[in-house]
Amino acid sequence: MSRGFNCSEWRETARQHLLEHGVADAHHHTLGRAQRKQRNPGLWDWLSESYLFLGSLRGAGLDTHKFLDPDLPDERRLSMLLDALDLTRATTYYRVVDEGLRASFGFELKDLSESNWRAWDEMIRAANQRDDWFEEILVNRMNQRSGVLDRQVGGTMVDAISSIDGREVRDWYDYLLRVRPERDATEVDGLTKKRSIDGQPTKTAAKIDTLLYGWPKCTRTELKDLFGGYPQEIADLDEYLDYVDERLEELGSDDDTVALKSAIAGVRLLHFPLSTQTAAQRVFTSPVEQVSAADVACFENFVMDYICNRAGQLGLPVQLHTGTAFAGVQDDRSGAPSLLTDLIARHPDTKFDLMHGGYPYFRECATLAVRFPNVYLNLAWLTMMSDSDARRALDSWLDQVPLNKIQWGGDCVFAEETLGAYLVAREQVIALLAAKIAQAQIGPDEALVYLERIFCDNARQFFGL
Repeated sequence: MSRGFNCSEWRETARQHLLEHGVADAHHHTLGRAQRKQRNPGLWDWLSESYLFLGSLRGAGLDTHKFLDPDLPDERRLSMLLDALDLTRATTYYRVVDEGLRASFGFELKDLSESNWRAWDEMIRAANQRDDWFEEILVNRMNQRSGVLDRQVGGTMVDAISSIDGREVRDWYDYLLRVRPERDATEVDGLTKKRSIDGQPTKTAAKIDTLLYGWPKCTRTELKDLFGGYPQEIADLDEYLDYVDERLEELGSDDDTVALKSAIAGVRLLHFPLSTQTAAQRVFTSPVEQVSAADVACFENFVMDYICNRAGQLGLPVQLHTGTAFAGVQDDRSGAPSLLTDLIARHPDTKFDLMHGGYPYFRECATLAVRFPNVYLNLAWLTMMSDSDARRALDSWLDQVPLNKIQWGGDCVFAEETLGAYLVAREQVIALLAAKIAQAQIGPDEALVYLERIFCDNARQFFGL
């Protein structure tokens, strides 16, 4: 036991110290200022894009499609919500949203009722129109100095996930080979989700997933929309790789782009064995009806390898979604971090940021970060899924992983939920560090450096923010 250590006093000191030092959000999806004004989300829309809604409430049995039906009377919508909320009060997702709404607007979820929901709705809509809202929440309340915004996700990925989730198709390759060619290209492209840095203290990460599945002509509109150039004219793999090269070089020279990002683990196995250019070429030289799932996987594997190699040359870190899938029916083992071992080993000059701690396989993330100098760990989402597991992961990581390799991310769409995610994660880390001080593993001043690095300095160094 560390002599003379006052835990409660140190915790308060740590909170104030972090506020003064500032944070860097190493992964988020926050809507830009103009986007938020245009969408003008109210209470129902705000909740529908929260992790509480997508995780706990849906898991509790809330019929999310019915809840979002515009023809559903608000009284019925509120009743459905309150019934599900009662079942989720102990979850970490609930706490994140509750902390965020209380800190931003002064109301608590437990007080939500028929008499006040309209007032809450109006408060959120009023915030949407404020030019200084990001400054108020992200800067004044948590001193966010910078961040990394997940810039976009292609419509093909969005459509595939909803199709697989709805059991319309068997899997990702069934979708690409059978369903996607029959879809209206403009309609699918319209499903693309984009974010802007307008009004935010942040840089961006460019999603590379469309490049991984950009071989069929039906996806070329999406490629042009997201990356520019003239993808419609591509006829073979060599031309496609030239296109990828040009796009990556543009991203590498863009001052606002500090990383590449892939969430392909949401639809396929997070394993990219070495593939030959000859195998990848087959998807260009064969009619779609003669292309197999194995052929498409070879193409994805080859292009992922190619992109990782170029990323290292351009100095762009690669963020990879690891662990549990964010939607659909993908098995968690498909995203296990250890599946990346071969890919990481082949690219020692490329820095990899493993997202979400590989939850629930956070120990696999730790072993990779210890084994490979180019592997780093990101707490985004992990700290919201389970308070107890987040503390276990952090405790385990600090026992194994060098301090410079752990960074925090909010991973939220709305600034208020980011604030809630920050407040919850801050208490998790402070509690863990206080315990280590009490056990004389580290000193109080040293623990403040840990706090600075995890919430700010590591991300700023890693991404060059």
